[in-house]
Amino acid sequence: MFYLLTNNMYPRLNTAINSCKSLPLVFSRLGVSRTYDEIKKNEDSISNAFLEQIIITINKSYEIGIDDFITSPKKCQMINDLSVSGTLINDLYEWRINPVNIYYSEIEDQISFYTSLFIRKSDTVFASLLYDLENDIFYTAIRSDGAKIENKKLRITSQIPNDSKFICDNDDISNIIIKELSSSQVHTSSILNSIISLIEEQVDFLIFTNFDIKEIQSEILILQEAKMMTKVCLSNLNEKVLVVAKSRVFQKVLDIIES
Repeated sequence: MFYLLTNNMYPRLNTAINSCKSLPLVFSRLGVSRTYDEIKKNEDSISNAFLEQIIITINKSYEIGIDDFITSPKKCQMINDLSVSGTLINDLYEWRINPVNIYYSEIEDQISFYTSLFIRKSDTVFASLLYDLENDIFYTAIRSDGAKIENKKLRITSQIPNDSKFICDNDDISNIIIKELSSSQVHTSSILNSIISLIEEQVDFLIFTNFDIKEIQSEILILQEAKMMTKVCLSNLNEKVLVVAKSRVFQKVLDIIES
């Protein structure tokens, strides 16, 4: 079953990529400059335009409501118009689209914005995409077939340097990690920017307490297929913690958090 589903993902993922390639043109069509203030001010308009552009492209290849349906954390009338009724949802492919994630880093004085998308059936994510619009880079993955950055195989090394680095959004956990592992903490503006830092091997592991696992499934599949270890665990304070790490440091980080 997994083999057949994975085979079905190749054309779907290509369609997803094609649906995102024209997104940068939306800014000029809306008359919005690609600055943080302008994008934040027009976020709803950009989000709707992105969603419509993606849905139109998908619907040309896969008639929505037959074998596929679309959801998004953003409201969109087009999704309502194409809603599925009278069908067992678990029998269809769900395309989950998060059209715009915008972040500004004061430290780096840099804007970043991403479009993410994953395709799942029942509760299993089979393909995913993360599009870095600012740098025009696609990160993709298909379950059991690996991850890619553009057309290159993405595989993160398991090696840990002596001066290992990490990102964490919890000061108490960070202080313990620094003490126990002698690692250096790196600061970023968002969980997505942190994931990109990990993919680019600027850091060796991530620890997050403020996250919505449902909305980062695209990124989780990419990381897993790039041979990263991931787990949502409970800290000794009974707090949910997301750990993403290279294999050689993964268990050490878990032991510290759970002890």
